[in-house]
Formats: sequence, C-alpha cells, structure tokens
Amino acid sequence: MPKTRIAIIDCGTNTFNLLYGIIQDNKPVILHEEKRVVKLGQGSILTCEFTIESMQRAIDTMLFFAQKIRLWNPDHVFAIATAAFRNAHNANDLINKIKHETDIHIDIISGVEEAQLIYIGAIHNCRLAEPHLVMDIGGGSTEFIFSRHNSIEKCWSFEAGATNLIETLQLQDPASEEELNRIETYLKHLFKPMFDSLPTSIHTLIGTSGFFDSIEHMATARGEGNPVQGHVSTHISLEVFQRLYNEIVYLPLEMRLQIHGLPAFRAELIVPAFVLTKLIIRTFDVSTLITTPYSLKEGKLFSII
Repeated sequence: MPKTRIAIIDCGTNTFNLLYGIIQDNKPVILHEEKRVVKLGQGSILTCEFTIESMQRAIDTMLFFAQKIRLWNPDHVFAIATAAFRNAHNANDLINKIKHETDIHIDIISGVEEAQLIYIGAIHNCRLAEPHLVMDIGGGSTEFIFSRHNSIEKCWSFEAGATNLIETLQLQDPASEEELNRIETYLKHLFKPMFDSLPTSIHTLIGTSGFFDSIEHMATARGEGNPVQGHVSTHISLEVFQRLYNEIVYLPLEMRLQIHGLPAFRAELIVPAFVLTKLIIRTFDVSTLITTPYSLKEGKLFSII
C-alpha cells in the first residue's frame, strides 16, 4: 500500500509545533516532531494586534519549518492557527506574509474545532475511565472536552490560556496568596457555564501537551511519574501534583528557571496553569490525573485516517 506523507504545523500563541508523519495501511506513524518558541501572542492579548517583533518571529519559524518540509516532500501540508490568530485584528496580514514567504497557507480554526482535534489526539492509544475530561492549556485559550460513552458530549474553548491570564489580570511575580485567589475567582466566573452543566464528580482528567508535558517531565525527573504501560501517557498522582504546586507557584521566576524538567518559557507561564488545573481537580473531585504529549497536531493526523 502507498504511503501518504503528511506535515502539520500547529501555530499556537506561544509555540509553533511541527509534525511529520505517514499513513500506511490506515495506520498513522509519527516520524518527526519539534517545537519552537515564538511568543506570537506576547503583548497582543489586550491590544488584539500582533507586534512587528512577534510577527517576524512567526515568519522566521515558518521559513525554518518550510525548509524541512521541502526536504520531506509530503503529499499534504496542513497549517492550523488557534487563539492568537482568532483574536488578532492583523492576523490576515501575517497569514498573507507567511504565504508569500513560504507558500504555506494557514487556516484559522474555531475553538470548538480545536477542542475536537485535541480530543482525537488525547484519546489515541490512551486507556481512559468513563466519564473523563480532557483539558489543554494553551497560551491564548484553554479547551475542555467532556466525554462519556466513548464520544464527545460537550466541549468548550475559553480565553483562559496562560499568557492570556497573565496579561489580562496583569499578574505579578512572584505570586502571593492574594494573587492566586484573584486568578481562581476570575476562572470560577469564566468557567461557570461549564461548571453548571457537568457532573460534580469526574473520575479522570487528561491533560494534553504544553503545561502537562512540563508536569510529566518534572515528575519523571524526580522518579515520581508513572508511564502507562503500552500507552503514550503518564499517570501523575494527585499527591505529586500538589507537591509540585506547593513547591513552584510561590517561587519567583529566577528560581523557577532553575527547576529540572521545566523549560524556560514554561517557567514564565506555569503559575496560572497550576492554579487553573488545581481548580478543575477540586471542582470535579478528580481522582486520576493522566498526561499525554498528544494534542492538536496529532489529532489532525489521526483524523485523516
């Protein structure tokens, strides 16, 4: 059977992520993945306009990815843009410049489409208890997908990504208890429609990519992560999560930058992500936390089958 070669670029608020894979005999195989820190949304949350500097970083990254893609000569190239592009008034200007420089067209997808692709990626090769909630904390938005009976029952996309929260709430560093309470109060109000429509108890929370990759890396570095045998996922005990929370959220950035397993750009964003995740765990009485590196770009690959 012939192979179908596919390149996928996830153009996020903080990182641009590249995936190259093949589909053969109706089975996907990931051959290459990488990410570059772009910080496209930096300084644009309140103005809803990309800065000249962030646009140039995006163009440079797409040129870098395009060079690799040409070597692979894939049958299909998909470039997907999410929250930052959805909200920026000059998003089309950037899309046109990237198209001119790289011949790659970027499609902006809705928050619901993003959530659906995240779910497809998250559940691939992942053993899940029912019901479960999938969560993806990005830079610009956070997606939630509630699943029961092996299908999506409800999904949401909130403008509550880590960068969005830092700039919207003008968060200070290091965080005080008052600051953490302010984040939680804001999120409770924002998430109220979801809180009101979901069960009060959800057994399993699946965190995808990004922030949850950092949780997995930090836990594994301490010998406290438990890979799920035969699956692309890791079980993180709630005790380990709480211990990491207590150790990290009150630290200033210069000390967070020294933590093994925590990338520098994640260190800048991890405090609101921790608060958000702790709120979800407490609100839904979650008893199992699973992390997976699979998210939107993998979901796009798996959706092609």
